[in-house]
Amino acid sequence: MSDQNKDIPPEKLEETFDRILESKLKGIEPEGQMPENLKKAVFDTIDTVGLLAEVVDLFAVKFPLANLSFLSEEDEETANDQTGDQPDEE
Repeated sequence: MSDQNKDIPPEKLEETFDRILESKLKGIEPEGQMPENLKKAVFDTIDTVGLLAEVVDLFAVKFPLANLSFLSEEDEETANDQTGDQPDEE
């Protein structure tokens, strides 16, 4: 984000982006009906991108967080074993 946009609230930026996008897309009017094979290809691509985003989220975000959580629990148990403290029961 540029320095001039730092003070603009995200909602305002989103509104501005939507307005600009809408004005640009208004000039693109389809001529006739879109071929079904092209429509299917576009939606298949969108589905593939969504699936890819889920896989990336799983392995780039959730998996490391799960490992970190597991390792921090192991560290707590090891520390408790060394000091003789009992872990809190929930």
